Amino acid sequence: MTLQLRRGAWFGDEPYHLEFPQRWQVQVAGRGTIPCLEESGIQRAFTDPVGCKSIAELARGKRKAAIIIDDITRPTPTADLLPWIVGEVVRGGISPSSIVIVVAGGTHPVPTEGEIALKVGDLNHPGLRVVPHDCRGTLVYLGRSRAGIPIHVNPDVVECDLKVGVGCVYPHPAAGFSGGSKILLPAACGMETIRYMHDYIPGARERGDDAPTPLRSAMEEVADLLGLDCVVNAVLNQERRIAALYVGEKELAYRQGVGFVKKAYGVPRIPGANVVIADMYPFDTTLQFAHDRGLWPVLETDRNATGVVLADCPMGVGSHDLYPVETPLRTRLLRRLRNLHARDFSQPLEKVKTVLGLMRERRLEALVLSRGLSQSDIESVFPHAKVYADWAQLMKELQKRHGGSSTVVAVYPCAPFLLPQND
Repeated sequence: MTLQLRRGAWFGDEPYHLEFPQRWQVQVAGRGTIPCLEESGIQRAFTDPVGCKSIAELARGKRKAAIIIDDITRPTPTADLLPWIVGEVVRGGISPSSIVIVVAGGTHPVPTEGEIALKVGDLNHPGLRVVPHDCRGTLVYLGRSRAGIPIHVNPDVVECDLKVGVGCVYPHPAAGFSGGSKILLPAACGMETIRYMHDYIPGARERGDDAPTPLRSAMEEVADLLGLDCVVNAVLNQERRIAALYVGEKELAYRQGVGFVKKAYGVPRIPGANVVIADMYPFDTTLQFAHDRGLWPVLETDRNATGVVLADCPMGVGSHDLYPVETPLRTRLLRRLRNLHARDFSQPLEKVKTVLGLMRERRLEALVLSRGLSQSDIESVFPHAKVYADWAQLMKELQKRHGGSSTVVAVYPCAPFLLPQND
């Protein structure tokens, strides 16, 4: 059997094939490729927004506009959306020279010019500015939230009186789902704000949990404080193309995106597999952002099964100022002890669960298919894993372990998008 997948988000997004022995039983989770949204559907999303006026109407009478987008660690094809958004803002009377696009990545590394070009594309609007957010740079302090979060925000966002957030809706380990107000907190905030939020504000119990949480409430509070006028939230298909688009009031548009994701990407687990393959696309740009999005299938494998991780990682291991993936667990615990806070004694079971989860990840013995990672890269994160640059070589190892005709293979394409359904 031959299975076609994709790899290298932002760096080719190319198709490639996995070949399996003819006698192996290969089962693929989820349905086929979700159709992409036609141009008429995109236009309809902008002309008939959810729960608010159109962006052009919101822009009327305003002086400056901030369009806040995510960075290259996220799969949102913002270059496809920005011409529509900028066109709406200009139609509402704001000149291009009064528009700023803020590439907001929270505590992620400040994006390079090349990375920004991939996210923004070719915008032929003289005077329009594109600026990267720096969580350690100049920020505006707006006081503390009701939950005690010190709110430090990007100054370009603060000074604009029209604010449009652009992002993608998919399962997220802390927020439940990405999208909505998350484009401001944490994406456009400072290090102190984001550290406090992650350390002390309870979030989702698991990725894909959309129940109300203090973390979501904090995000909504900051969005209200800053006056987030609307969001442009996409849901992507398995080829990183827009499958659904929700433009409108931040909470209503986000909720509709969540509903689409739950229907489109809910999958049953495949039981009894000898080999479990977790495909990290389209979060396979770096290992930093692949590991906590799509590892769940291999972390749930039976003891005698082999886990396989497909993570092309053209940008290598990657980094994160708050939680670098290669940081040893002991170092993380020491940091928390040095900054001990009364809130650290709340939700003790949740904190124990987090530590146990990190320990389980460190014990991962998966085989990793990657052209961008070396063995030393893998070992810095997963000391017991082994990396292969070529599928044929990895397949030889699988055949050595599971050579029989009864071998069952479970494949989870685009695992970061998938939501395992309860048995």
